[in-house]
Amino acid sequence: MEKEVIGRILESTIHNARCEFSLGAQAGDPVTVKVGDTEFKARIDQLETTPLLGLQGWIIFLERPPRPPRAMATVHRGVVDMGGILFFGHDYRGNEVRFNVNPLFNHLLLVGMTQRGKTHGMLVLLEELTETGVPCIVFDTQGEFINLPEARKNSIVVEDINIMDLIAHLQMKRTIVINMLGLTNSVKASKFAALLTQFTVEKERDYAQAGNSDQLLKIPPTLIFVDEAEIYAPKVGVRSKRYGASAEAMTELAMRGSKLGMGLVASVQRVNSLAIDVRDNCNSVAAFRVIGRSNRMALACMAFFNTATLDRLKGLMKGECLVLGPLAGGSQTVKVRDIETRRAKNVNFEEMLGIVDGEATEFKPSIVLAEDGSIVDRFTSKVLATKTSRILDEDKRMFEATEGDGVLIRTEQLPDEILEEIRLQGKISELQGSGLSFETHISDEEQSILKKLREGDDRKIG
Repeated sequence: MEKEVIGRILESTIHNARCEFSLGAQAGDPVTVKVGDTEFKARIDQLETTPLLGLQGWIIFLERPPRPPRAMATVHRGVVDMGGILFFGHDYRGNEVRFNVNPLFNHLLLVGMTQRGKTHGMLVLLEELTETGVPCIVFDTQGEFINLPEARKNSIVVEDINIMDLIAHLQMKRTIVINMLGLTNSVKASKFAALLTQFTVEKERDYAQAGNSDQLLKIPPTLIFVDEAEIYAPKVGVRSKRYGASAEAMTELAMRGSKLGMGLVASVQRVNSLAIDVRDNCNSVAAFRVIGRSNRMALACMAFFNTATLDRLKGLMKGECLVLGPLAGGSQTVKVRDIETRRAKNVNFEEMLGIVDGEATEFKPSIVLAEDGSIVDRFTSKVLATKTSRILDEDKRMFEATEGDGVLIRTEQLPDEILEEIRLQGKISELQGSGLSFETHISDEEQSILKKLREGDDRKIG
């Protein structure tokens, strides 16, 4: 069967070629070019239409020919390669788009505006990688990945973890999600820097002890996922001292990590705020919709982007991205597949506010305070915090706020039998109408201070 001719070469090198195409050609299409008696695979990388020259663009060779193809050589439509491991989505023709794992260890940067699909794309990759058995560490900035264990059992969620436990989980090829929701950005950056620096040191020590022999390594190759990477590695012009350590740790990962079996997968909303050394060392990019001038100017500094490519980003719909670099074998427009993981956050705010057919109804939050004082997820009936644990946590915060210098006075109402038992033991210094107050080992001066504090509130720190 004769192959369909969709273009011809105008000028070429052994890396790429400028061609003119028929109207059926699309960016990302696989093609073949014959050099001598051998056909070499290529992919259409860029296209643009001009009134005088028609449809022209570039192809990138996926298999390098021994010499440049001759001018006017024909370009034939190729066969879609289905050999990738990670199912990421579909192209515009409905063909499955699959990626190999190796390009991720040369780093991937996901860029785009808010709510365009960056986190969704990272979740798809994590589902595929966890299923495949690739160890991953996820620095979850906003609590977006905490439901991953529901869809992939070989993953866990932690808030803190020491380096030895982390390595033990990685050796079992698990995905570890480090949930940092609720922390300030500076605390997130501090935790990120501490753990990533320790892990980098352990990886380098592992390679040294193994004599660079991959068969003797104790720590497997690991992918590091970082959501909102500009928080941890802001560029020098906008970086304060508090973020110096985290920026240095991520820059070190981007520049030398692949030699130690460490790959970076980072999402960023403000490309212009990300450290340049991190941005420029990402060999592949998944670009979702970008229209901001400052971000487009930053992308224009990367080798993947030119005016035509940047213009393509304006027309991307939600969930669509343009994948560039070795991960896609050139450029590929992809509609990212649906995730299997239950979304951690509901972004349908009309539904949350109870707006139905344009009319507001009663607002019913998902997290509610139950009658027994516990905090419950209304949709799953899961108890997030009991009344006792809430009180203990609040007491701890109040006590730590005074650096432990004081006595906690609680006036919690207790059952009569407990009050009587405490009274008989002589442990009550004062019984008030609303509950109980304890004072132990304090001087007369401290008692005077406590008495003044007690006049204003039921619960105080003295």
